[in-house]
Amino acid sequence: MPDSKPLSVTGFDHLSLTCRHIAATKRFYETVLGFRVSAEMPQWGMTEMRAGDAHIVLVDAQSKEGSWAASPQGRGENVHHFCLRLAQFDEGDLRRRLKDAKIEIEEESMEDEEGAFYVRDPEGNYVELRGVYAK
Repeated sequence: MPDSKPLSVTGFDHLSLTCRHIAATKRFYETVLGFRVSAEMPQWGMTEMRAGDAHIVLVDAQSKEGSWAASPQGRGENVHHFCLRLAQFDEGDLRRRLKDAKIEIEEESMEDEEGAFYVRDPEGNYVELRGVYAK
């Protein structure tokens, strides 16, 4: 690992769950746990839900649009990825750090105000590193 200072993670951003029974799962989070739908993204088969500071994303893995998240799964083995919130997203610095650590960026998401890189931890878990662009 590089000798540089570690990233500044401020907390979990969201948990992304692949769902085989999207309607029942959505109903559970709404009626039992008090989550509310904050956004629907049908082009990706995704529903974002929030309760307080908690943020989950349900992906309809049975749909054509959500099939990107599908994987062989058993009971409870449906976490697609988890997302860590960074204090800031300095694209150049983050690319350098990951390269120095020999960590491959598998996917990128660059939005108006935020950026994200998707990487794998040593166990193979898919980890999203997301933050507001550094100024």
